Amino acid sequence: MYKFVNDVSSSPKGSPIAVDEILEVHVIPQGQFLEDGVLSSLPDADGYFVVTTVWKRQYYAVPTAEDSRMWVETLRHARQEAITRKMGHARDQPYPYNFIDTQASALVTSKRRIRAQIQKANWREMELVAMGAGGSGISRGYPA
Repeated sequence: MYKFVNDVSSSPKGSPIAVDEILEVHVIPQGQFLEDGVLSSLPDADGYFVVTTVWKRQYYAVPTAEDSRMWVETLRHARQEAITRKMGHARDQPYPYNFIDTQASALVTSKRRIRAQIQKANWREMELVAMGAGGSGISRGYPA
């Protein structure tokens, strides 16, 4: 699942969500309290849904409650199809699906690799700051 800034954007915003990795997707009733506060009312949104993966939970607002139900059902169906294709049980796998799946997998892998490199650089920077402050560095659980 790709996210775009607007209808005319040509490149995805952020990391795409691999549909077969979605753990749960469901509609959020309007006005429901979330763990971090109340779901605020957006001016052009009356429908809300949440997509949960292993890594994060993302909330989406859509114009109507019917749109949120449509998104949830579509994502559930797409997830099942993606898993079926990945396992090799699909009855027919037309060319576009194979091409799109390959492109999506490459983009997801690239975004994860970039995120891991940024986290590694941040960790290194934290260690250098700790060492520069007169400390002995951050222990990583093994002897020096």
